[in-house]
Amino acid sequence: MLVRIALSILMAALCLQGSLAARAGDLPGNLEGYYRATGVTTEEASGIKRDLSGTMLVARDESGEYSLRFTFRTQLATPQGEVKADLIGTGNARPEGDRLVGRSETQAIWAAIPGIDPRFAFIPGKLGPRIQSTFEMWAGDGADSFRSEVRTVAVPGYEYAATSSQIELIRISQDVPQDDRLPIPQPHDD
Repeated sequence: MLVRIALSILMAALCLQGSLAARAGDLPGNLEGYYRATGVTTEEASGIKRDLSGTMLVARDESGEYSLRFTFRTQLATPQGEVKADLIGTGNARPEGDRLVGRSETQAIWAAIPGIDPRFAFIPGKLGPRIQSTFEMWAGDGADSFRSEVRTVAVPGYEYAATSSQIELIRISQDVPQDDRLPIPQPHDD
């Protein structure tokens, strides 16, 4: 009798776990919104890791494809040493099964004076490498939680160590502008 009860509890737990896993893997019908992003970027050759945080705006067009605008903050190795940098970019994506798959282009920007925030008034900025990425995004554990894996390389003519990033995205609003141009989100302060 005790064995039957234990097996019943185990079966119920396995069914519940399978149900939750299925829900976690499904993308919702509409991914539009404003997201907060946090993650880690790893240089593929050296294994050096750096934190990444920021915001992303996602809008869907009539065809069901998505456009993205984002600003991330990270540390970046430059000829002047390690600096705080903003990564500002745009991208396009489309649903493929239980994932959103796409490409993006990004420009790195940092202050001309080491140690100064790149957004500090009246301090000139430096443009870093242009980089291109491929990414996949899938549902996370919560209702507005998503995960993304990003692979990044330099645009031809620029130098940038290839990286991969693991990013967690939390949708903080489903509101998006309803015109043809999406604004670039402002960087998220750490």
